[in-house]
Amino acid sequence: SQEELRRHLLARGWDVAQSTLSRDLHELRLARVPTGGGTRYVSTEQTADTEQGRLALETLLPQLFDRIDGVGELVVLHTLPGGAQPIAAAFDGAGWADVLGTVAG
Repeated sequence: SQEELRRHLLARGWDVAQSTLSRDLHELRLARVPTGGGTRYVSTEQTADTEQGRLALETLLPQLFDRIDGVGELVVLHTLPGGAQPIAAAFDGAGWADVLGTVAG
């Protein structure tokens, strides 16, 4: 959590307000996503390097993927809560022209 991260920073001599930490996490393009035993922060930074995008998918999909649906040529990946944005960014970073990564509301 942000509060836990704030406590770790304070223990290392950085007294950071929660609002500042929240803004900094946003500027660093970090998102909190669920893992098997809790949550962690991951980068949502899109990259032009397609190999890094593919590696990001290999890392994120096993952790955040829930199920898949599809009709015709349309495929919908369902993720765990908080996982759609990092996976969409990884798809976009992979640079596949026929794949669109997006977050549905």
